[in-house]
Amino acid sequence: MKSTNRRQFIQQSCPLLIASIVGGTLPSACTKEEELTTPVTKESYTLTGQVLTINLDHSDFEPLKSRGWLNFTEQKVLILKSNKTYQAYTNRCPHEGVRNRWSYSETDNKFLCSEHNRSYKADCETQGDGGVLTCYKTELSNNELKIYLS
Repeated sequence: MKSTNRRQFIQQSCPLLIASIVGGTLPSACTKEEELTTPVTKESYTLTGQVLTINLDHSDFEPLKSRGWLNFTEQKVLILKSNKTYQAYTNRCPHEGVRNRWSYSETDNKFLCSEHNRSYKADCETQGDGGVLTCYKTELSNNELKIYLS
């Protein structure tokens, strides 16, 4: 049996549902994808579409100051601070998709996924023994870090 994800199901089912409703209103689940993407605003960050904006002064991001990197699991991003610049990467291990088993070696400038001991250079180019991490563009303004997740 072929599985269908929720979005595919809605896209396939909504036209039939709407056609069967006489004089009804458009169900909210049948709206366009853009309307399904509402900004997520928390005290420490905001996610609007594919732009993650982080308040670096917030205590949630203190590990960036103390150890120089952070696995921001809530938004599936690894963040690395080097001097006054920031780099961002997917926290999905290219080897098997694990997201929460990361460490960082400043000496080797690489992330290590301890699930299967695969390593990934933090330069976004060099092939590690598990591939290359997907890197995101970042932009720093005052103490606000923008990460472009696309």
